[in-house]
Amino acid sequence: MPLQVPQKYVDKFSFINNTYRKLNHAMGNLMDENIGKVINLLKATKIWDNALVVFHADNGGEIMGGGVCGGNNYPLRGGKFSNFEGGIRVNAFVTGGIIPKEKIGTKIESYITAWDWYATYASIANIDPVDHMAEKANLPKIDSINMWPLISGANSTSPRNEIIIGDTTSLFPNAGGKTLVGGIIINDYKLLIGAKSRFYD
Repeated sequence: MPLQVPQKYVDKFSFINNTYRKLNHAMGNLMDENIGKVINLLKATKIWDNALVVFHADNGGEIMGGGVCGGNNYPLRGGKFSNFEGGIRVNAFVTGGIIPKEKIGTKIESYITAWDWYATYASIANIDPVDHMAEKANLPKIDSINMWPLISGANSTSPRNEIIIGDTTSLFPNAGGKTLVGGIIINDYKLLIGAKSRFYD
């Protein structure tokens, strides 16, 4: 939200009867077109061979308000503002000339979080990702892991096997979730904790 996109993109999806879903598809199409422009520019300026392009959604589709947001995370439960799978399991892709040819077109199903890109970018740029000032102040270490070995094919499994997914004090209710939940994922197990939301029956 807000669902805003030039009409010519909406017209491409005239076969979709639901107005909100139609707008959502049109917005995705416009975004895809503009990412294509960036990639074409990288290729035209000879930057592509050394480029890493990452596209990573920040949350699942927004499903609040009886569908007026246009999101749809089926068959996953929940959506944006929820820690159910529909809210936190998202699409991502990487491309660019830096990707080994044998990895192009392959699929990774291991855990990678949005905050892992920090350590990954730092590694590729040969920069130390550690916040040494924070370390001296006895603050917690960064929770970011270099995923380049996984992406490049040097490693076949993700070094991440644990994801903290929020707590019960800072989350907002979601129409698809109906509870205020937090929790943790460890390997193949997921624990959600929380109380029934006062916003729902």
